[in-house]
Amino acid sequence: MLRKMSAFLKKGTPVIYKSTIDVKGRMNIPAKLREELGESFHITETIDEYPILSVYSEDEWETVTVKIKAMPQIKARHLSRKIIGSEQPVKPDPQGRVLIAPSLREYAKLDGDVVLVDRKTKTEIWSKAVYDSYKENLDANMREELLQTAMDLEF
Repeated sequence: MLRKMSAFLKKGTPVIYKSTIDVKGRMNIPAKLREELGESFHITETIDEYPILSVYSEDEWETVTVKIKAMPQIKARHLSRKIIGSEQPVKPDPQGRVLIAPSLREYAKLDGDVVLVDRKTKTEIWSKAVYDSYKENLDANMREELLQTAMDLEF
């Protein structure tokens, strides 16, 4: 059972990066992450209980927009407004920095230290303070749920 869990974690474990937002709203994207995302990518608000941003490569963004546009309009309108409506295309400068729009910085409470969570199909951008709060809540409130999910997956 431990081998199964170990193999799963190697494939599915998010990679955590730390960065900062400067006073101009620029954030350095780590080189390894830039390689995965490509020359340009898309940043958007996320539908989550926490105010975080999602970063999608060109291919993943195409997949997201196609799925949303394929949904019946009555179901997709709010999702489309939130995800597609907040989308910002970005291209890193020669130093690997991207300028994050003020509206996105405000939404995600980005100021100073940030955490990037590479989840393979998308990357999340968190305020460090919000991420720390999430981790505290996860540890305190979700231990039983995580244990049950792991047992359901038989590892």
